[in-house]
Amino acid sequence: MKSKRLILLFVIIVVLLIIFFTTNLFRNRKIIDYNQGMENAIIEYTKENVYSKYHNRPKFEMYESHKVFEVEKKWNRIYVYAYVLNEIHYMRDDVMGITANIDPVVIVLKEEDQGKYRVTKLKTPESGEGYPSSIRSLFPKHIAEKIFNNRADIHTELTNTMQKIK
Repeated sequence: MKSKRLILLFVIIVVLLIIFFTTNLFRNRKIIDYNQGMENAIIEYTKENVYSKYHNRPKFEMYESHKVFEVEKKWNRIYVYAYVLNEIHYMRDDVMGITANIDPVVIVLKEEDQGKYRVTKLKTPESGEGYPSSIRSLFPKHIAEKIFNNRADIHTELTNTMQKIK
């Protein structure tokens, strides 16, 4: 009889712990608005990490466009779920060169000061065969579906809204 009570007590404690931890985890996640501070941090990160190797080229120009699907705050990190287009125009041996990439990305930010952010990580999907499964693992389901179902429209939108940055 005592062993049954002990088992029942153990099961109740485990269930209560599971309920506590799962509700606590969800409480620390919320959708927030994308703001200018986040935008500035992403543009600076792009300049420093994507465009930096082209700075020494003559007639170097950078273009960028992004579509933010959603911004989620989890614990002390901010996750920006977006699609980005980066394009670089440069001269090499008197010939105009263009390099570009367009990808769905998860940009992880940390708020340093009120309204100032720093990119701590940039997550991109695998290419080739691993692309679909990596999209599903990186993005919430509703965003992954938008990426799969509206890819051509997203590419067109990004191309049409591309702006020069410096």
